[in-house]
Amino acid sequence: MNKALLLHDNIELPGLPLIQCVGFNFALLTVRYISNKLKETIMETIDKASNLAHEAIDELAKATSHAAEALDEKGLHLKYAEQRLLKNCKVYIRDNPASSIGIAIATGFLLSRLLSRR
Repeated sequence: MNKALLLHDNIELPGLPLIQCVGFNFALLTVRYISNKLKETIMETIDKASNLAHEAIDELAKATSHAAEALDEKGLHLKYAEQRLLKNCKVYIRDNPASSIGIAIATGFLLSRLLSRR
């Protein structure tokens, strides 16, 4: 306990015996001590909660960063897969022009039938 707290603000109450003044001062010091301890405990609890919140936010940021990196990687894989598919289609159309036209006509006919029913 802080010595300044013990020696500070002794209250003299006129008309009361010295023992009651000492008891009152002791009670006052006890209340101040408990108040200071409670304040310290509250501040420590707030600091711990703040640290936990910061750690949680840091972990969330890491997880978000990893998710973003994974999505970027998957996006690149999809982009390359699309490019390979487009290249394969171009090669097929170049190598088989007649069947490509037949497939296009059949696809157009089926799509027109499906969309005209709605």
